[in-house]
Amino acid sequence: MLFRLDLHVRPVVFLHIDDLHMVAQYVRDGDISLIDALHDKLARDRDHIESFSAFWKERIRPRIRAESKGDKILAEEWRRYSDAAMGRFRLAPTSKRLLFQNLIRPFRNTTGVQTAVEPAIVL
Repeated sequence: MLFRLDLHVRPVVFLHIDDLHMVAQYVRDGDISLIDALHDKLARDRDHIESFSAFWKERIRPRIRAESKGDKILAEEWRRYSDAAMGRFRLAPTSKRLLFQNLIRPFRNTTGVQTAVEPAIVL
């Protein structure tokens, strides 16, 4: 069907999710559009030798004269996720006191004689 339409189809450009996150902030900030970046990649790397990420770092970003940017939205999402995960391990002041008071307490066997130390962590 494509031959009858006289269309020229270029080889596929594979993008990894990391490639999209790498350019996302530049697109949001208006430095370049994803379409312009893909057109530039197809125009300048006709033999498709370079990966998109290598082409971006070595050719496109220097051309648009933009400093290195991270994906701010992704970074914020990971920060919230990390804070929520770490919140499960943070202890309230009262719990901390109980933790250290009970961390090492005498262990008594059935005879009532202290024989060892039993760790007791209260969360």
